[in-house]
Amino acid sequence: MKNRLYWQSKIKDRKSKIKDPNKGFSLVELLVAITVTSIVIVTVAISLTTPLKSHEEVEEKREIGNLVTKTMDDRIAQGYDALSVGTTSDQVSIDGEWVNRDVIISIYEQDTTSGAEIKEIIVKIGDVQLETLKSNYEHNPKAPPPGVIK
Repeated sequence: MKNRLYWQSKIKDRKSKIKDPNKGFSLVELLVAITVTSIVIVTVAISLTTPLKSHEEVEEKREIGNLVTKTMDDRIAQGYDALSVGTTSDQVSIDGEWVNRDVIISIYEQDTTSGAEIKEIIVKIGDVQLETLKSNYEHNPKAPPPGVIK
């Protein structure tokens, strides 16, 4: 009997060291689990939104580039005399946001003897800029090339 009581007391000691399965999680365990889960969720969210932002930026740049090109094409299509020297500024809407559009026309080069003149056209929208030159020089296909003396 004494031997039996000895073993029963040993079993009770061992059981007391094992956690009660009905007890649940401690507050510390719960906080650690929430912290780890939050870190994982934030990391996944950031990795998923970065490509979306990059795609949106590329689309915005493409739209600005198209608008700069269209504005430049409109100015080039105008007659030379219709291009008045100066700066015109306005705002255009790109994806619901208003951005400044500047068109700068200046005299690039002028030959007073022949009356030939070159104007520089610069179109800026945001940080995208396009430049070109337009001349009032009328090309005569029957005329000799410049620099050839007849």
